[in-house]
This record gives sequence, C-alpha cells and structure tokens, in this order.
Amino acid sequence: MIKYFVLAPLLLLTISISAQIDKSQRKSPPVANTYYINGSEARLDYSSPKVRGRQLYGGLVPYGKIWRTGANEASKIKLSHDFRINGELLPQGEYSIFTIPNDKSWIIIFNKVADQWGHYNYNSSEDALRVTVQSEHSDHYEESMILKIKDQELIYAWGSLTWSVSMIPQLEVTSE
Repeated sequence: MIKYFVLAPLLLLTISISAQIDKSQRKSPPVANTYYINGSEARLDYSSPKVRGRQLYGGLVPYGKIWRTGANEASKIKLSHDFRINGELLPQGEYSIFTIPNDKSWIIIFNKVADQWGHYNYNSSEDALRVTVQSEHSDHYEESMILKIKDQELIYAWGSLTWSVSMIPQLEVTSE
C-alpha cells in the first residue's frame, strides 16, 4: 500500500511534464513580438504556418469563410491604448484576429474573445471591429506567414499576397 503512495505523485509528475508541449517544435511555430507606436504598445502573438507546396488561397485559406489567420490558436493582438484601425476605434485590450479572405479583398476582424483555439468557437457577436482591406500580390514570396507592425500599419504577408491596415494610437491629451 505504501508503494502506491510513493509512486502516485511520481506518475502524476511524469504525466504533467509530458503534457507540456514545446510549442517551438510545432510545424507552425509561435511568434510573439511587441511593437511601440508613438508611446503605445501593441503585442502580436500568432502561429506561423508554412506554404510547404500547398495551394494557399482558395485552398488551405478558404475564400468567403472565417479563418484564424495563422495556425493553432487564433492570432492575438494586445493594445496598451485605444487605436484607430483604418479610421475606426478599437479600444485598449486584447483581441483575437480573424479574417474572411476573398479574391481581391479581406475582412479583418478583431474579436473580444482573445484566447481561442482556431476558429471553431468563433462568435461574430463578440466582434469588436471589422474592417475591409484590399489584398495585393507581392513580388516578394513569403514561405512562412508573417504578421507584423511597421510604420503604423498591421501587415500580413504569406506566399505572394499581402494586406495592411493602419494603426494609429489614440493617446489621451491633457491640457495644463
């Protein structure tokens, strides 16, 4: 009987350690970057899938349907201040990023439920903001999906397609 009391904690420890997965070893590894824009902070967390010879748009990334904008968990953005996204207000907070790709334009969605696996439990009633952007073909080919912020723009690039949305922080102005 005493043997079981000694072995049980060891068994639980072994199960716990094996349950922790090294996400960097995934086929679509996680990427996390923090950007600073005029005194505001924006953090992007996403999993970066690779093309690996697959048909991307209209195939792996379906047209006209909700997409998690990456792999594994839904992509996320955390904002330290309110931002204007293509002129529309997105309050400070953490959001999942979903998209609805189409041939020439994409709907970019910021959803209030930040922690989601894929798009399986996506609920449009939790959308904080939707903006439509034009997608463009690029001469530069990206094997791995990229989300980044540069020059006050959230930029997506994968394969030979790219799109961007403007991100202007709305800092509080106090008068003295």
